[in-house]
Amino acid sequence: MRSMTNSATLLAALALAAGSASAQKVPLDKIVMESFVSEPAQIPPGATQVVLRATVKNVTNSNLAAGYVLNGLKLRIFRTQPTPEILEMETTINNLAAGATQSAGARVNVGPGVRKYRAVVDPDNTLHEPLQQSLNNERRIELTVPVEAPPGPGPVAGLERGSSRVPVADLVKANAVKSVAMAPGEDAIPGVSVQGTITLYSPAGPSGQPVSLSSSSDSIRVPPSVTVAPGSSTANFTMVVPRGASTGRVTVSAVIPGSVSLPKTVVIEVFYSN
Repeated sequence: MRSMTNSATLLAALALAAGSASAQKVPLDKIVMESFVSEPAQIPPGATQVVLRATVKNVTNSNLAAGYVLNGLKLRIFRTQPTPEILEMETTINNLAAGATQSAGARVNVGPGVRKYRAVVDPDNTLHEPLQQSLNNERRIELTVPVEAPPGPGPVAGLERGSSRVPVADLVKANAVKSVAMAPGEDAIPGVSVQGTITLYSPAGPSGQPVSLSSSSDSIRVPPSVTVAPGSSTANFTMVVPRGASTGRVTVSAVIPGSVSLPKTVVIEVFYSN
C-alpha cells in the first residue's frame, strides 16, 4: 500500500513539474501584424494620395512567457496592384517591448480604380518563426478610388458667389481643374526645379484658359498663373526649389479664376539627398 501511495505522489509531482515547464515555454509566435489600414478609410473621389498605416505587436509574452524586447525587425509595405509589385515603404522596428505595439505609415500616390497593398514585418524571418506563425506577420488591403465626376450645374437657377450670382448657363459652360501633378514624382531636392502639369476636365476654349497657381511656401515658388492653350486640356509650369530651401511638405494649388470649384492641390516633399 505504501508503495502505491509513493508512486501516486511521484506521478503528481512529475505532472506538476511538466505543467510548470510548459507554462514557461517560449512561444513560437513572436511578432504579429495587428492591423493594416488606410487613412482615410473611405477614399474620396479624385483622391491622389492616402496614408497606409501598419501596426505590429510583440507577442513574446504570450502563453505566460516572460517576453523580451524586439529590435532590428524590417517592416515593408508593397503595392501589388497595378503590377509590377513595388516597394512603397521600408522601416525598422526597434525597442518594441513585450506586449507593446508600434505603428508606421507611408503616404502613397493613388489614382482612380482598384489598388492592392500588402504589409509584412520580419520578411526575412530573422526570428525563426515556424511557417504557421510567420503567416501572422502579413496583412493585405484593397482600396477603391472613385472617379471624380466633372463639375455640373446646381439644382437652382443661380449660385451665390460673393456678392454676385452665377447663372446655371455659365456653370454648364464652365471648366474646372481636374488635377495638378508634379514630375517625376512628389519629391523635390533644393537646387533642382520640378515640372508640374495642370489638367482640365474639358479642352480650353478659343481664347485659352488661365489657371491661377499658389504655393504654401514663401521660398518655394510657382508662377502666379499658367494658360492652357486653346483646344488643349493640359499646361505645364515649373516650380523653383532654391538652394537652402527648408525640408518639409509644400502644397501647390491650382484653380480657374472665378470658378465655384475648389482648388486642386498636390503635396510636394522637399528633402536633402545624401
